[in-house]
Amino acid sequence: MTEKEYIKDQVTVVIPVYNEIRFIRRTLESIINEADEILISDFGSTDGTLDVLEEFVSKYPKVIYANHKDWQFSDRMNWFFQNAHGKYVRLIGGHDMVSSGSTKSMTALLENNPDAVMVFSKYCIYLNQDYTFNSFYFMAKENAIPFASDSPFVRVQATANHFCLPSIYYGLYKKDVYFDAFNFLSSLFADGVVTDTGLLAAMLKRGKLICDDSSFFFWMKPRKDVDLISEYKRMSVTNSRDGTSSPFYWSFATICDCYTVVNDMQKLQCLPDNFNQISLDIFINMYSFLFDSLTEKITPAYIPQALPKYKPIYDEVFNAVVENLKNIENSKKQSPLFQSFCMIKKLIKCILPYGFVRLIQEIKKRFQ
Repeated sequence: MTEKEYIKDQVTVVIPVYNEIRFIRRTLESIINEADEILISDFGSTDGTLDVLEEFVSKYPKVIYANHKDWQFSDRMNWFFQNAHGKYVRLIGGHDMVSSGSTKSMTALLENNPDAVMVFSKYCIYLNQDYTFNSFYFMAKENAIPFASDSPFVRVQATANHFCLPSIYYGLYKKDVYFDAFNFLSSLFADGVVTDTGLLAAMLKRGKLICDDSSFFFWMKPRKDVDLISEYKRMSVTNSRDGTSSPFYWSFATICDCYTVVNDMQKLQCLPDNFNQISLDIFINMYSFLFDSLTEKITPAYIPQALPKYKPIYDEVFNAVVENLKNIENSKKQSPLFQSFCMIKKLIKCILPYGFVRLIQEIKKRFQ
């Protein structure tokens, strides 16, 4: 059986695109022989990207694209699923690439592991925008083990211990599981936003994520010398809705997504009674580095108009975040370093009105 026969009618690759003229050609060249069908949703590119898409459409019948300018994110994803004919769906960005033969090896893993819902590449190569090498990352075996656990408890909570690296999120999915997870989460927010971590958690509830040791994923790093946490902060701001400059909204949406998943799982008899509360604490602690960097007090105003439709989840998560920040603040106040800082601050406040020169004179008098 040839590779083409093996993946025929099996895999649909979906690619969201916006102004990717610098990268889209190489992206399509890397994926063209990796699927039976390629669906591209363009968000209104104006830089010549559409010309390249037209070229590939005319040359390869398997390539289909649509212009979805001003469409909501959920509507674009629904278009993908409504038009995807493959049993499996592979998601990549419009500026990324995959290794040759990777779809074949991923498909074989899903076919041979019926309790798995997704396969991701163990190896990820970060590239600079000129396609020069930036860095290399691989998911260590011990880090991948929780995703393949027999326990949904372990699998879902494992998403809190890993940022959604491209090598994980841009994988191969069982289409029906991916579609169900997306629809489940898109109903939570008025604008249909679905976060990557929340989507992984919803799928992990259904089955395992397994690692393909033989494939590579090439991810285009937007800037040189940017660490992952700084990049996540930037992406959190970019993904926030209604023009807010705070990363709080995207992180809040992620926690709401994940908490909804674990709240739903709480009905399972095999889970401990406090699984949802334990998990909520884990997810909040994961994003505490974003929340505690805010200088103002967090209020509901940080959440834009696109409020969660399910208000009890919103209220519970919001109150838990505020309580977490209070605990962090109290912990800081009790630390010796913080107390020393406060003492120095008080001394400076007392000293300044007298002036340093006068203070030195008074000290000399006392010791003469």
